[in-house]
Parts: sequence; C-alpha cells; structure tokens
Amino acid sequence: MGGRTRSAHQQTGAGETVRGLTIERLVEEHNIPQIDLLKLDIEGAEKEVFEGGASWLERVETIVIELHDRFQPGCRAAFEAAIGDSFPHHAHRGENLWVSRQPFSLSSDSRVSGVDDCRHDAPHIPIIATMLCGNNESLIGEAIESIIDYVDKFLLIDTGITDGSLTIAQSLCGEKLWVEPFAWCNDFARARNCALELAATLGSVWALTIDTDERVEFDHVADRESLQQVLASNPDIRAWLVSSRDGSYAKERFIRVPTQLEWRGRTDEALCGATAEQRAVLPGAKFWEEPKTAEQFRKKLERDLAVLQEETQFKPENARWWYYLGQTLEQLGEPTQAIEAYRHCVELKTGWAEEAAWAAYCGGRCLVSLERFADAIDLCALGLARQPASPELAWQAGYSCYKLGRDRDAIAWEEMAVSIGEVDGSKAARHRISFRHLPAWYEGPYDVLRHAHKRLGDKERASECEEKYQTALKTRLRFASEGINSSNQTTTEELPIPAVRRSSLTRGEVKRVAILGLYSSGSTATAGILYHLGAQMGKRFWGNYYEPQWLSAQLRRWWDEPRIRETVALSERVKLLKRWMRDLSLDEPEVVAAKHPLLTLCGPDLIQAWGKETKFIWTHRPLDKSIASLARRGWWPEHFVRLQEKLWEAANSFFTNQEHLRIEFADVLKSPDEQVDRISDYLGMDVSEQRRQRAIASIMREGSASPLATESLERA
Repeated sequence: MGGRTRSAHQQTGAGETVRGLTIERLVEEHNIPQIDLLKLDIEGAEKEVFEGGASWLERVETIVIELHDRFQPGCRAAFEAAIGDSFPHHAHRGENLWVSRQPFSLSSDSRVSGVDDCRHDAPHIPIIATMLCGNNESLIGEAIESIIDYVDKFLLIDTGITDGSLTIAQSLCGEKLWVEPFAWCNDFARARNCALELAATLGSVWALTIDTDERVEFDHVADRESLQQVLASNPDIRAWLVSSRDGSYAKERFIRVPTQLEWRGRTDEALCGATAEQRAVLPGAKFWEEPKTAEQFRKKLERDLAVLQEETQFKPENARWWYYLGQTLEQLGEPTQAIEAYRHCVELKTGWAEEAAWAAYCGGRCLVSLERFADAIDLCALGLARQPASPELAWQAGYSCYKLGRDRDAIAWEEMAVSIGEVDGSKAARHRISFRHLPAWYEGPYDVLRHAHKRLGDKERASECEEKYQTALKTRLRFASEGINSSNQTTTEELPIPAVRRSSLTRGEVKRVAILGLYSSGSTATAGILYHLGAQMGKRFWGNYYEPQWLSAQLRRWWDEPRIRETVALSERVKLLKRWMRDLSLDEPEVVAAKHPLLTLCGPDLIQAWGKETKFIWTHRPLDKSIASLARRGWWPEHFVRLQEKLWEAANSFFTNQEHLRIEFADVLKSPDEQVDRISDYLGMDVSEQRRQRAIASIMREGSASPLATESLERA
C-alpha cells in the first residue's frame, strides 16, 4: 500500500480511472487495527506524507521505506521526525531503510514477501521478462519476439511512451503483458530495481532483463520448460549471465527474485551483490544489440558524458565510473582525455580487477592510436599487475615493443601471451566474465612473433610462427562459425572461447546464396555439396536436410505449409530474412547459403532482403518425378500434388528473368565431381582440393550406400 497523498480519483497507464486512497483513510474505512509490515516506495513524496506527523503510524509494527532526499530535500528529516522513538530498531539494505518496534534480523538468507505472495491462490510465474521502454516502436517488436516464447509474463516499464510501442507490445505479448508506469528520473538503476521488485510481487522466480535494442537467441534451449530446468539446475545461482554473440563479454540476464542484488548507477548500471559462486554463464543462449545510427549513438554518448562527469566528480573513488567515462570519451574521439580516465580506473585499488585490466587495455589502445608506444607498454604492465590472466595486455605490450623496434622485448611479451592463451597456453582467462579481445587469446601473439623473428633474421622460427598463426586463426573462426560457445557441453573445460568477427581486411564481401527447388528435387544433395565446400548454412538443421531450424519454422509460418497460403506480409518476411543473413554473416564466412523448398516462393523477397548480388541455384527435376517421389514418402497425402505444382509455378516464374545456376538432379547422381566444380566456379569460391573431395564424397557416400540411395538423395 502506498503512502502518497492522492486525489480521490486517478488515471492509470491503461487509461482507467481508479479511486486513490491515503493510508489514513484506508485504515479508517476498513477498520484495520494493526499493520505488521508496511512497504513504502513513493518516489520523493515522503516529505509530503510524513510532514506534520501521521496518526496511523501507531498501528504499524515494521516499515520498509526508500527515502529520496535527492528528489525532494527533507524527506528523511520528515520521516525521522514522524516516527520519533517509536521504532528503535533500524537496519539498511541497499536503498531500503527498515524500522521496527521489535528486534529483527536481516540475515543474508532472509526473504521478505509481499501480500500477494502470501495468497494461496496466487499464480506461479517462473519467468517474467522486464523491459524499460520509452518511444521505441522501431525496436521493441524484435526484442519481444526474441524471448516471448520463453517467458510466462512480460512486464513493460513504461517510462513515458507516446508512440506505438505499447500497441506493438500488446499485439505480441497478448495476455502475458503487464504494463507499469514509471516516472522517468534519469536513473536506469532505479528503474531496473523497480522492475525487479514488481517481478517479485507478480510471483516471479526469475526476472529476465532485456532492453528494446537487445535480442536474445536460445540456440540450444528448446522451449520455456527446458529453460526453467537450466535456471533451476544450480540453487546457489542468483544471476545467470548470457554471452554476447561476438563473445566479447557476458551480461546479467536472469535474476532470481525476490533478490538482495541491486542495480547501481544512473547510466552504465551494474548489478551488485552477487559473489562469483552466485553467478554463472547460461549455456545455450547468446544476445546482441541492434546497432544505433550515428546520430543516435552520439546523443547517447553526450547524455552519458554529462552523467559520468558528475558521477566521477562526486564519487571519485568508484572505479567503474572512471572506466565508463574513459570509454565514452574514447568513442567521442577524445583519446587523450580517455587515457586519463582509464588510468584512474586502473590505479583505484578498490575497483574490480577485471575491470581495471580491461581499462588498461583500452587505455593502451588509445595510446597506440597516438603512437605513444612506450606509455602503452607501461599501462599494460600496470594492468597485468591487477589481473595477470589478461592475454590482451601482454599481446598489446608486445605489439608496442615491435612498433618501437624492440623485437626481443616484443618476443618476450608475446610468449607471455601465448603461455596464458587458448592455443598452447594455460587458458588462464577462461574464468573471466567481463570484456575480452579474443584475437589476443588466439592468433594475435603469433602474428607479432612471425614478424619479429623475421626482422631478426630467424626465418625458421618465423615460419613456425606463421603456421601457428594460421592454425590459431582458423581455430578461432571455426569455433565462431560452429557456435561452439553456446553448445551443451558437459564440462566448462570443454567450452572453447567464442570468437569476435574477423577483420573486414581479411575477406571480401560475404557471398549470399539461395538454393531453390521443389521437394524431392535434389536440393538436399546440392545443399550438402555447398556445406562440404565450406558454406555457412546455419547452426542447427532439421534432420540431414541442411535446413536451418529457425528459418524453416519461419517459412512454414509464412506460407501455411502444406496449403501454401501467404500468411505473413512481405515487409515482415524481408525483415526476418535480413536478420537471418546478418546473423550468419557476423564472422564473415566466404559464403552464406540457405536451402528450403519453401524459399522457392520467396525469390523476390530474397533479392529485396539480401541484395541484387544474391546468387541463386535452381535444383531442377521434372515435376512429375518430384511429385512421384514425394508421394512415395507419404508426406501430406491430401496436399502434396498442389504443393509441388505451386512450387513449380513459382520457380519457373522467378527464374524466367533471374540469373541463376541450374543443377539437374540426374547430373548430380551421374557426375558429382562435375557438378561440384560447376557450383564452386559459379560462386567464385576458393576451394581446397580436400574440401572438393569431401563435397564429391558426400554424394558418393549416398550413392553407394544401398539400392535406396537414389531415393535418399531426393530429400527435401
């Protein structure tokens, strides 16, 4: 129950008029003789409520209150004057002040429940998503879509919505949606803590935190029930983190509520209070952020800069704010000022060691950009003293020595990086959860070593390091392309570190390929060729058909398979096709290819989504033979003929005026080597002989397996 003095009637965020009550009127009207626990969070109105005394206080045993003097000076004084000596027992937890007439204890395991939690008929909601939202109609939809199937309720904290964001949320969440107005006070931590409290009040066990520009992908978590099992697998965990898609850091996503953890910081907020044993990275999931426009990004930086300058002025001993001030200044193009802020973070011994080491790396990066290599070496050494498990710092120090012509020093630093790295080292950095620069864990040290040894005239050692460099680079990129970081491995030791995207200097533009054709037209055989030639075709497939599961599910929804009726608008299809291609292109493979018979209905969509340079392969087989083959498989007995006819019509219509490579199914069976070469030549792929033989063998294995081999190659 709230303590704010209110008018008789008020407007809610949903446009409804409700009656407002003061506590005094409430206890009188309902003749409440005693209130055992009163929780007050009235956002700066404490002075208004308590000034001049409050007669109803004599009925209260215990009060939990947040006092907001910075919003309204005098709140604490008014409260203390009102309670006098009647509540002699006090305690603090976070921003909450507890006062009671009787002695009490707040142990580390104590949990306080609200009235709703005491109701026997209160609904049990294991997972509630929480989102802060202003005017974000261009972003909110995809954020909700990415998680809505994995949560039981969606709590939207309305910080002042005036656009279509709420309408979009209602359409996507349906009955799962709960909207709570929140008067924006330029304090992200306060808003997030409010969301956690509300999630607990609604009966949640886990609160999922997601922003409108964030997307979460559950690669290896099948459904909501599976997610609940993972979250419940370790009762000691208070916060599950989810790794970013590029592997550069992990972020708190699932928080067990009610919680003693709290967000701190008006911007670049952090969740505080959990020990290392109470935090873990959630397997099978990753997240990413939608990129901001240049204008949006600058506005964010300027907003953050003002807040961070104030925070570092009034809280100079808080290392976190110095780090984020450095980051903001660096992104604003002020490297000299950024270096000083980063250095403050490193030198504050009370700060988090991981953060200090990363600040040293970032400061060193700024110094390198200014060609102040000697200063960069000193700062890297300082960072290593704070967090020795930092291959980035040893690598950057070695690079700086190389730039100064100090080759032997460069070699010494890089050998340190190798010794704690992922390839030939102790893998010392795996326990870290903060930011990381993964090339320094893999190929970076060998890159410097090969050049330093070459300049010293040691050709043999340079050649060895060249081989190591190539192997380490391929290892990192392979882990990224296979999505190994998010797989369900059995032990932490088996989990390779995820990779960042490779430099655009190392590869050209990603080639985009679509394989179109009917069911039982040989598209699986063609897709298998592309897969073995090295094309990126998705993370998880349906069976052995090389059809990415997520895209397959979308296609079936778009076209109401097997009836083949359009159910989703072109704009939505294009948006999701763009998203799929963007996700698969992150690590810049040479080729990204998609295969599914229903893609045959999406020819124009693909051009609009992926561009005019998209390459098309038409897996061709006479209509009657494709129909007969599908009939033998027994799929959709009432629909298969019309389905195949519609796909045939779509393919012929699209390819009449669209450049493409036509692959005859009979030719694939007769001369797979020739078809492999035709495909690689058409796509301009740089294919090793080993990959070529694998692609040929993928057909030969099927073709020699049994008398049914031909039929097996007719898969969708």
